[in-house]
Amino acid sequence: MLLDIFKREIRDHLTSLRLILTFSLVLILMGANAFMFDAEYKRQLVDLNLEQNRALADLGQQISSPYPLMTALSWGMQRVHRRPNPAAFIAEGHDRDLPNSFSVNGFKIEGPAFTLRSNPMLWRFDSLDWAFIVAVILSFAAIVLTYDSINGEKERGTLRLLMSNSVPREKVLLGKYFAAVVVLVLPLLAGVLLNLMILTSGGAIRLNLDLAGKLGVSLALCILYLSFFVLLGMFLSARMRQPVASLITGLLIWVSAVIVIPAAGNLLARGFVKIPPQDRVQEEAERAWDEAKANYDRARPHPDNWIISGGWSPGEPLLRAFEVWRAHDRVVRQYEDLQVDQVRLGKKIARISPAALFSETLEEIAETGVFHYRNFLDEIRRYREALGQYVSGKFPFDPATPLRNDPKVDQFMETMKLDFDSVPKFEDHFAPAAETSRQALGKAGILALINLVLFAAAYVSFLRYDVR
Repeated sequence: MLLDIFKREIRDHLTSLRLILTFSLVLILMGANAFMFDAEYKRQLVDLNLEQNRALADLGQQISSPYPLMTALSWGMQRVHRRPNPAAFIAEGHDRDLPNSFSVNGFKIEGPAFTLRSNPMLWRFDSLDWAFIVAVILSFAAIVLTYDSINGEKERGTLRLLMSNSVPREKVLLGKYFAAVVVLVLPLLAGVLLNLMILTSGGAIRLNLDLAGKLGVSLALCILYLSFFVLLGMFLSARMRQPVASLITGLLIWVSAVIVIPAAGNLLARGFVKIPPQDRVQEEAERAWDEAKANYDRARPHPDNWIISGGWSPGEPLLRAFEVWRAHDRVVRQYEDLQVDQVRLGKKIARISPAALFSETLEEIAETGVFHYRNFLDEIRRYREALGQYVSGKFPFDPATPLRNDPKVDQFMETMKLDFDSVPKFEDHFAPAAETSRQALGKAGILALINLVLFAAAYVSFLRYDVR
């Protein structure tokens, strides 16, 4: 009997105008997503390669110049970039609105900056990624497909006829539930196949094992999310007498979950986590620099401690240069971390909405948005430490003593050679699918629990429903 109900519901859905429109819209949007991502991702890769080659060429010239240790790693700055994400078509996460470049040497980090951008004014529009198509279009379709699944049948008189055959109500509910999920998964899978065909044929992405893992986990999450709205529509249909009442209520809940709550989370986060003005942060960083210098000069007095180059030179102690710039960096790092914390808090607040929870989890799986930016910041800081350690390892003199007017030092520093290959190079990495999926497992579990609770509520409501 369960199979018969399932087949009947599938047949009714497949012949409905609602599903036909949904199918068409999903295919159009998935195709548009692929074409736009293909063109933009290729352009970003070309720009990134040009910038990286230019930065490496500048580094090579600095290393070949006199005083290479200072020219390349103290006075000079290397521009490093955040890689465009090959999985951003799944969930872009406003990745394009985040800074993607810093300048760094062995002592300090400058930035962030926005580079590799063609027209910043275009970034105000949301991306047509999988997250948007599923979170908005297909979830809306789920409400429209199921709002009259119970009370609509009662109005038409078919529910009483069905229940006259002594069919267990749980079978009726399960048959309707599985049928609705399947007919929503069909346009999703068709859109995904079209999307991947365009992307792989265009050469924008290569479907390797890691990306396939992220795609599989993302699809499972999409189905789990759509299941919520299917159950919501069925619950409302079993609770309300009139289909129009369940439709209006479902749409109000949909608007709140998809639009209102995520926006409210960001607004509340701004109130809870205060971000100081950037000029004040700069003043505090400069004050920390001055205090660190004063503390060093008191602890290690020397007649030549007055020498300050703005970076580091042998005329000033190497150890002091590290200490003052690290003190400066600690203030800037707190400011950058506070910005990330504000965004994360907004996401945590918005998790009361399944739509926000779904989007955040999908971004974590794809490692886009704030998740990638957080990792990018950590990589920048580790790279600065690696360059600093390289300077310390190459400097053969006492790092705590200024070496002013010493011909031996000047001659050595001027004629020393650095091996280009030995200088640390920056590379932005993406976490493997196993790691990102494991990190997102908890949020996916919450979404699954919400589904179970809503199914129980729909079942209890249907048990009490008067089919006459």
